Amino acid sequence: MTLCTVRFCAITSINESLSIVAVSMELEYKCQWYCSELVVVDRFFPSSKTCCRCGHVQDMPLSLRTYDCPDCGLSIDRDLNASINLRNAVGLIVNACGRSAADSSGGLRSIP
Repeated sequence: MTLCTVRFCAITSINESLSIVAVSMELEYKCQWYCSELVVVDRFFPSSKTCCRCGHVQDMPLSLRTYDCPDCGLSIDRDLNASINLRNAVGLIVNACGRSAADSSGGLRSIP
């Protein structure tokens, strides 16, 4: 790797880090504006590898688009499974504070 390439890589990673910080600052600002709370789930949370029904975790290649649980037999789209797991993770975080994350229709609501 040449010195120029190393400098470019360093600048690129700094720019990516700054853009992530800028996006999170914007999200925090918008949450304050709308009196809601920003909940961040760990980036290594296995949302697409965990069964949303029974909690079984399995390794899956990215090419596999359907989650088939060997424990409870659930067969569901991988992205839908991940979104349900993320919704449930947010509910657990908010419920730990003594509040419910779901309104009567089952959707998420803003929490001040």
